[in-house]
Amino acid sequence: MWLDERVNISVKSPVFTTCCAKGKILLPPLQELLPPLNRLLIGMDHHACLFRQNIRMYNSALSFTSIGAKIDDNITGTRGVYTFRIHGEMYHSIGTLLPNDGDHPQFAQIYIYDTDNELQNRMNVMPNLDPNILMELRQMLNDVNPYVKTFRQASDMLRSNQLLDMKMVITDNRTTDSRRYNTPRAAEVAVIMVGDGQEIEPTERDIVLHLHEGGLQRVPEIHRAYASLHYVLMFPRGEDGWMLYLVMKMKKMNQSMLLQ
Repeated sequence: MWLDERVNISVKSPVFTTCCAKGKILLPPLQELLPPLNRLLIGMDHHACLFRQNIRMYNSALSFTSIGAKIDDNITGTRGVYTFRIHGEMYHSIGTLLPNDGDHPQFAQIYIYDTDNELQNRMNVMPNLDPNILMELRQMLNDVNPYVKTFRQASDMLRSNQLLDMKMVITDNRTTDSRRYNTPRAAEVAVIMVGDGQEIEPTERDIVLHLHEGGLQRVPEIHRAYASLHYVLMFPRGEDGWMLYLVMKMKKMNQSMLLQ
């Protein structure tokens, strides 16, 4: 949480409600920043300054999901100061595992398709970014992010057998135990299923990605990976975001489940 998220004016005794319900919710402690990211965030060298100036673009270049909204066309493109207005809420979308024939890979597809040219594929989407910074961030995510590791595994499987029929399920209700706030492992966040995959029945909140079928689908806002799939530089280890069944502190009970 950040100090500016407090609902009172006190700096010495801030009160937070949205994130933890005035301390009733047990939130995991923030982990230390990874060295490459920390250096880019606080450094004063040329690369660090470039990164901070374009931090949103670097995040978008590495994100698994895109942002969607209903844009007010009556405002966009008019003269004067650039204005961007939307109707309703913004949402996150994710596409198929592979692009359609003739299309360039985007977002999550870049982690699987044509990985020999991955850097160039990202630069095609965001051409004004520094390739050296992008390579460093990509390597950082390769090392620690469980979603990246799962997509890399799917890429290796398709590379060895291009006719393989598979799909990926990004699970919402992964198995938890006393280590629930440890960094999730690749095997906990997603399942790669070959063939019909009837041995596993996805839930309504799971994200099921097919090779080509399905098109864009909206990521449920209550999915534990809603934030980490998009804000990869805020959650480089694939940390869980808001989710159902958060643990509460109770005076007479050790644990309860937050359902609403």
